[in-house]
Amino acid sequence: MINPQDSCSEHSSPILAKNVTEFPDISAKYKASSFNIYVKAKGGNYLIFNTMTGALAHIAGDKYTHLAGLLKNPNSFGRENEEEKLFLKSALKAGFIIDDKTNELEMLKMISFAGRFTSEHFHLTIMPTLQCNFACTYCYEKPRPGIMRPEVRQALIKWAEMKVKTSNLFSVAWFGGEPLLAHGCIRELSSNFIGLCARKMLSIGPELPQMDIL
Repeated sequence: MINPQDSCSEHSSPILAKNVTEFPDISAKYKASSFNIYVKAKGGNYLIFNTMTGALAHIAGDKYTHLAGLLKNPNSFGRENEEEKLFLKSALKAGFIIDDKTNELEMLKMISFAGRFTSEHFHLTIMPTLQCNFACTYCYEKPRPGIMRPEVRQALIKWAEMKVKTSNLFSVAWFGGEPLLAHGCIRELSSNFIGLCARKMLSIGPELPQMDIL
């Protein structure tokens, strides 16, 4: 097994325990996160992923039954067992286990609403085309010919100029269809957005789907 302190990768999230230096006292009550996913990996090892926090743990196969059992029932761990305490401390930081009173659904709603109504982060999801050269079985979009018209691009640039006046971060996600089939459109808009952020001294974060295949 990977060292318990390294087995859980930690990501910042409102639901994570802050500044955990020792595992909480014996009276504390915890539960497993509803967002834990358990996956068998190659070589007989296992991965545990939390879709709320983005944390990922790698567990050796011979330790999985015991440690996964601790995650599913964190109040059953041996309080004098140092290895279990270290593992569960990391799991608490990473969000695999949470306070028994935490309502993750309400927390998720809060995060969603905070991101939706904040003016500090301006995020755009742009579909430059609905064309696609692939046929993913899970896709709900129907491919259609055509690329975003020049007048729509100009209107989008003007709208972005207005929106970034109160923002500290401007991020763009390219979606489709297969967005790279409209690479000329992406280049044009990206060039304008980068220039806009340079003038306003903003950070910019571009995003592309992870399965871009031409």
